[in-house]
Amino acid sequence: EFEDIFDSFFFNDKRCQNRALYMTSRLKQSLDGIINPIRPSSSYGALTAAMEVEPIILTPSHSTPLNNNLKTHTVDGFWRMIAHRLYTLNYILFVLPSDSKSRIEFLNKMESNLSKIGDGNEIHKRGGMETHFAVRYALEHKKPKRKKTLLEDAFELEKRNGGNVAGAVLPSTQLDDIDRINSLVEKARIIIEQCLQNESKLSNSEKDAMYIYHSMRNGLHGAFEPHIELEEDRTLRHRLKRIVHQNKQDLKNPFEDEDCIVIEDDYEDTSTSSSSREVDSGFYDGWAIST
Repeated sequence: EFEDIFDSFFFNDKRCQNRALYMTSRLKQSLDGIINPIRPSSSYGALTAAMEVEPIILTPSHSTPLNNNLKTHTVDGFWRMIAHRLYTLNYILFVLPSDSKSRIEFLNKMESNLSKIGDGNEIHKRGGMETHFAVRYALEHKKPKRKKTLLEDAFELEKRNGGNVAGAVLPSTQLDDIDRINSLVEKARIIIEQCLQNESKLSNSEKDAMYIYHSMRNGLHGAFEPHIELEEDRTLRHRLKRIVHQNKQDLKNPFEDEDCIVIEDDYEDTSTSSSSREVDSGFYDGWAIST
């Protein structure tokens, strides 16, 4: 069951969570000041850029309810949504069997949607799939939360008084919203591309350390538990939830399984033909039996 254990990068549930939180933390670190200009990020704080985007709040999803645990209140709902989506994508890409019909159909549909956005090159850009699935989805599930401008109030008052406001141009239009989302998604794609490049340079144990380091640094690690968020395909969503449950219950790291840890009780006993050793938990690269 654990063939090629030392060279494989198993996507158990914890690793799916940590990878999603890592990418979310990198996005949050760079874009929080733009997404939530009322509380700009101290890491990358271009206030002029932040003020170009209106503060927005999350529209409740019907896919899976948000956890009401008090710890989740320390993380903005927008970033939790992105973490849920990235966690879901990890399961689709790395846990579902590669020959799964539902997986193939879903990915083909997503690629088709990507090819219709902008100049159609989104599908060829590294990180395009992740940002489309997570960031664009989260942005499109948010709605404006702002006070009306004086100009908008004036237009509304004029309409109530029977005035003619035909042809009036209000500050924000649907095209403006689309352009703003596309701009944010492209910024997010560049960040995700950097995340993928960093992963490609690291060993398995270094990846795990990187995931936890960045998510702890940005206050996401342990703040909440990502869950399956997939409104687009109800059948696939239910299947993924079953796999998550099975992944949490059945898939064990053999280094953390007590039945697989061998401890040599008597170091003075030389009558046995084979030696024993205690093995710490974790994945190790380049491990070899010492002679």
